[in-house]
Amino acid sequence: MIWTLIEAVKERVKKILREEKSQREILDYKQELLRRQFEAKKIQDEELFLQQIQEDEMRAKESQARLEQHHKQLAQTVKHGEIGVRSRLGALRVVLLKWFYTRPPHKYLGGEEGEELWDSGKNASNQVATFQQPKLYPKVGEVSSLDVKTAFEIVQKITSIQGSIQDEVVKINDAQEAAVTAAAAAKEQNENKAKEEAELSLKAASDASDAVSSATLGSELSEFVDPQVLHNYMTLQQYLQQFESSYSELVNDEGFKKFRFECQKAVNVPVNAISHVSSAHMTDKYIKLSRLISGQPVEAGGSTVSASRHPQGVAFCKNLLAKKFVAQGELTVSSKPEAAFAIAAILVSLWVQFPDFGQLVLAHFHRECPYLVPLFMPQVENQSNQDFYKSLGYRYSEKGEVETQPKFLKRMSGVMRLYTAIMVTRLRRQDQNKPHPHGLKQAWRWLICMLNLGKTITPSSSSGPTVRLETFLQKILKQGKIPPPEGILPNNFW
Repeated sequence: MIWTLIEAVKERVKKILREEKSQREILDYKQELLRRQFEAKKIQDEELFLQQIQEDEMRAKESQARLEQHHKQLAQTVKHGEIGVRSRLGALRVVLLKWFYTRPPHKYLGGEEGEELWDSGKNASNQVATFQQPKLYPKVGEVSSLDVKTAFEIVQKITSIQGSIQDEVVKINDAQEAAVTAAAAAKEQNENKAKEEAELSLKAASDASDAVSSATLGSELSEFVDPQVLHNYMTLQQYLQQFESSYSELVNDEGFKKFRFECQKAVNVPVNAISHVSSAHMTDKYIKLSRLISGQPVEAGGSTVSASRHPQGVAFCKNLLAKKFVAQGELTVSSKPEAAFAIAAILVSLWVQFPDFGQLVLAHFHRECPYLVPLFMPQVENQSNQDFYKSLGYRYSEKGEVETQPKFLKRMSGVMRLYTAIMVTRLRRQDQNKPHPHGLKQAWRWLICMLNLGKTITPSSSSGPTVRLETFLQKILKQGKIPPPEGILPNNFW
């Protein structure tokens, strides 16, 4: 009887395992189907977006050409008007001088006073090279009605020409204002499109991640990571993988090897030169990087580089720049902590302008340092030590040797310092009316998650971090304030 019951249990377990395997296969199939649908929709949207951008650029160029032609015509009109005014003023001057010099002394002035007025006109006439001194009339005379009528008509024409010139100037100013307004509207439209694309991509990645996490992730990981945090982490990693695959054609094309090298140079040179030496220096580096990932031409090492030269060039440069910024935590901040704030300031400004770039930065941070999630994955069954340590952020040499603990901690601390500098960095002056893309709210979220996982991640034998935290808190309580970190930028620095 007992053996029969055992056999029944075994059959029941086998059936459950078969059903579970079948459900996993169905889930994998649905996941692959969702991925393919998402890739197809993304490619289609990118093609339509690029086509629309090209059409907008062509229309903008045509409008600019028409505007330049109109400006040339207006300039010629103004020039001809000025020539006409000068010519008519000269004619009026000749007529008035001719009338003044040739008329007899005024009958109301008397003999001597009239002669004196005529003598002053005679002296002035010597300055006109093309005019000969006329003879005096022997008798008293008056200004003729024809002279008055001619002078009045000339004055009317001058007034009319002056009004026409003023009208043309107003038209030129209106046309310039309209061109500036159109350019600003086009820029805002492109920024909104980029933001919408990033939101749609993240939503699609989130939907795909929901289908996977609901079946593969259970309560067994709840003590190692917060479920919502894990969901966000998986969504970002999937988004990063899909974004990297979106420019695979460019990466695998040997014909664009030089182009990829120029893009890397256009990224590395400004990022390596970031420093808080002055606001002008910071602005220069920001403009160069912003123009690069906008597809505009930039100068790099004596040559001009434009990411839009290849349809996938902008995506390639965005991910390259995001990876480079995160690497600065290891390469620069780990040895020079005060440099974190200048780097973070430019990174946050680009994040505000390009939301999809910010998501790439965050995904690379999580990939480089899982403690920023915070994520502490346990070693699973049949997982090698090397794979387990790599999941914790350790690196292995080509000989298969794991990096030393001091080197690992220095690298992680540099990445962490840069990440925290991002959360406390103030926006530049012209962006202060916009929300911070990754501000202090994220710092509190991370701290709460860390405290909830405290017992899991802190062994009882590891008292060093606890002692350092306690010492730091005691110092703050004693001084009554938290001193600002070294290197933080002043308010309204740029």
